[in-house]
Amino acid sequence: MEIIDLNVPSEEVEFERKLAMRTGIDGLVWDLMYHDKSLKAAAKFFPHAMLSELERKVLGEMSEEELVKASFGKSQELWEL
Repeated sequence: MEIIDLNVPSEEVEFERKLAMRTGIDGLVWDLMYHDKSLKAAAKFFPHAMLSELERKVLGEMSEEELVKASFGKSQELWEL
């Protein structure tokens, strides 16, 4: 288990960033489905999704293509459950 220094901002901790990316993609896909939007609209809808500040920062650093691809990957995971 990795020790996290609570004095270091979350956006500087790799573990926190990876977690924010996963939960941010989850939240984005959920929002897209809730609002009946296509996964292809992930990059355009991203600013309107209900995300935490860190999720928004981490996902905002992704290209539009990466964001759409990650959304499709998460959607595929959900269908396999």
